[in-house]
Formats: sequence, C-alpha cells, structure tokens
Amino acid sequence: MESLIKYRLPDDDEGLWIYDAVQTMGLSAFMEYEEKVEKALDKLCPGKYYDILNDIPAAKHDLFVKLCCRYIHTHPEVYFSDDYTKIYKSKIYYEFRKLDARTRSLSQKEHRKALS
Repeated sequence: MESLIKYRLPDDDEGLWIYDAVQTMGLSAFMEYEEKVEKALDKLCPGKYYDILNDIPAAKHDLFVKLCCRYIHTHPEVYFSDDYTKIYKSKIYYEFRKLDARTRSLSQKEHRKALS
C-alpha cells in the first residue's frame, strides 16, 4: 500500500512550500483550496476519517497532506494514520471534553454550595 508520509511537513518547516504552491496555483486558487480542506476537516464527524488515497485526487495528495498538517497544529482532535493515508477526528477527544465540562460544572456547583 502506498504511503503519503513523504508529504508531511518537516519539523523545520518554514512555509516555503506555501510559496511554491501559490506560484503554481495562484493565490486565489490556493486560498480557495485551503478553505475547502479546512471546511472538510471541520465537518468530519468524531470517530470518522477521510481515506486520502480514495477521496483526494493523486495530484492533490502533497498539498492536501501539508494543509492537514497545518490544521492539526490547532486542532488536536485530528490526526493521521501512521502512513498518512487516512485522517481521523478522534471520538475520544470529544468524549473527554464532555466529561471535563461536566466535571467543571459539578465543581462549580460544589464550590458555590460551599460558599453559601
């Protein structure tokens, strides 16, 4: 099976790939595609994934993976498979967030009760 790990952002990424993509696609097309990727990832349901090899045209794999890497920096609930062929949205992350919110709510009620 093909691996897409070669397209991930390097640890020392300085964003030069963005310049190259804009030069190739044009600024408007780059920004449009970036927005499309972000919206698709926002809509991805917890516990589900996109199969990059089957859902994304091969010509877009490089850019798609790089844009996903940028998205992941601010969305810890999203992650790649080990070979970067699938991108998931964690169900556990959302369950933890719900539990954490309930715990904080209970703690606040207990705190108010103690102060009364």
